[in-house]
Amino acid sequence: MQIDCPKCRKTFEFTHAADQFTCPYCGTITSLNKADTLYLYTMPFTINDQRANDVFKKWAASSDKIHDLLVKCTDKQWNKYYLPVGKIVRILNGMEQVSIFSLSENNSVNQDLHIDTIPPGELLFYEGGILDAQAIMPDRDMNVLLTEYMGKPKEQAVIFVPVYHLQYKYDGMSYSLLINGVTGTVYTDAFPKATDDIYRECTKKYLYIGILCGIVAGIIGLFQSTVFSYVNGWLNMSYILDVNPWFALQNIVSLIIFLGSIIGVTYFSHRDGSVLLDELEKNRSYEENTEAEA
Repeated sequence: MQIDCPKCRKTFEFTHAADQFTCPYCGTITSLNKADTLYLYTMPFTINDQRANDVFKKWAASSDKIHDLLVKCTDKQWNKYYLPVGKIVRILNGMEQVSIFSLSENNSVNQDLHIDTIPPGELLFYEGGILDAQAIMPDRDMNVLLTEYMGKPKEQAVIFVPVYHLQYKYDGMSYSLLINGVTGTVYTDAFPKATDDIYRECTKKYLYIGILCGIVAGIIGLFQSTVFSYVNGWLNMSYILDVNPWFALQNIVSLIIFLGSIIGVTYFSHRDGSVLLDELEKNRSYEENTEAEA
């Protein structure tokens, strides 16, 4: 970006974004006017292709993914993009309000290409031109958006954030994800989850209870047959087995225990599986963000 020194009037190149710049000719320090000017920035890729592939492998091998994702993942297509993110800062009622939002929600290249975060990192002035990856142009006019925000202007900018875009297939289904080109954070809404494996493990937790209930139901059934056969033989009253209410009650109890054990194992396994999936997803996101920040 070319800047004219307000003191010596000489022009010099200033590439890195900063709140102030120093004239290399006269040493004058001048603040950058961010309040009245819409600046465009880019952020350089800090991870390379190999690192992006390693991030995907580690993500795919985490516990909440289907266990054979890396083995059966096919038709992988990698692309690199710069995605536009808007930033508007206003002072309203003495408080600074920062709004960060995607400017590529309705782009014509791919509907997956949108991001609404600005990672920490180096900012470079961008004045158009060719980058090392395709830049997705904003699908909304920032100058129009600026009129919708109340308060005293402090800063407004469009930052082109670098990302890796991966499209792949698993078991005939298509999936995609974004990898932040600065931090390595993975963004995705859908992926092959290890749901069946998790539910299977949770089922084992209640399997012994189910077996015990089945044994109890069987003992009750065996007990009733033995007792009433003995009573029938002792009293020589064959009609007891047909009319005795306790016999019917024991049959009902056995059936309730049997059905209850099946329903209980299914319900509690599914419940615990859902909770475990949520916990795994939270832990995975935390681990990836922690690693990216490190």
